[in-house]
Amino acid sequence: MRPALSEDPVWQAQLVSFAVVITLIAVVLIEGLVPAAFFGLLVFTAVRLAARPIEARLSPGWSRLIALAVIATLIVAVLAGASYGVIQLLIHAQWQALLERLQQALDALRVSLPANLADALPADTNAVIARVSGLLQDHARTVSELGLGGLRSVVLCLITGIIASMVAVERAGPEQGPLGAALGERIYRIWDAFRKILFAQAKISVINTVLTSVYLWAALPAFGVHLPHSRLLVIATFLLGFVPVLGNLLSNGAIVLLSFTVSPQVAGASLVFLLVIHQLEYFLNARMVGSEVECKAWELLCVMLLGESLFGASGVVAAPILYSWAKSELGPLLTRKALA
Repeated sequence: MRPALSEDPVWQAQLVSFAVVITLIAVVLIEGLVPAAFFGLLVFTAVRLAARPIEARLSPGWSRLIALAVIATLIVAVLAGASYGVIQLLIHAQWQALLERLQQALDALRVSLPANLADALPADTNAVIARVSGLLQDHARTVSELGLGGLRSVVLCLITGIIASMVAVERAGPEQGPLGAALGERIYRIWDAFRKILFAQAKISVINTVLTSVYLWAALPAFGVHLPHSRLLVIATFLLGFVPVLGNLLSNGAIVLLSFTVSPQVAGASLVFLLVIHQLEYFLNARMVGSEVECKAWELLCVMLLGESLFGASGVVAAPILYSWAKSELGPLLTRKALA
């Protein structure tokens, strides 16, 4: 006679593993640890994928160590290149020309707006700088907290990256007990959902970059408009495209801001273009991600809206992965319960 599910050690281990993983997920969402968790998963994925071609000639242990060295070198190179690019941009940027363009945009906007709205605009670029400085001083504590929060996120990403790299190069140990095996199964399925969505996000980033390139390098020049730093904007669009939601907001904000230095009309056109692209990507994201994780578009849209209402931007980013993981778990779980 088979024991009841409540008395089965394997079933008990499954329930405990679910409780542990769900608790960890709640902590990650509530404490704002989604970027750190995603960076760790990204490092683990990159090491494992880079090690596959090498494993045909070397042992898995050495293959993963070599892959880790390559990935670490690439990360350092990207960070160094990005830092150098930002420094060079700050040093060689034509600030006076940008201020003159901003002044021209303000003058044109003041003429086109009604008098009561035009009076609310800053008189010149010096007034704009003074207002920004005043806002920063008035909200110095908030700015300081944001800076400390960003530094905390960077440190946590480094820590999770180190932990993920250690796990990625770890060799298979002795056979685990029921609880260890169950926890390993939960974590593997979360990683598998992340890997599938990462590939879908890469496709979306490529599409977004192509459309942005067409707009910046073809559509605007066709009307005699040449946006400054367009090459840097395209590169930033591609890299930030791997960051769901927030990445698009940052790249789109930079495009609109630089468009405003040309003219208010160009800024308005850029805003309309980016809004259309953003709405298109919202459904494209759901469709592409849905095809990877075998979910319908409306399902992902619903869970993304639910995630946003509960946890904000972190909920939007994590919702597709968690939903895909939940579906992958519920199928075998319900089947196992029915057979029992």
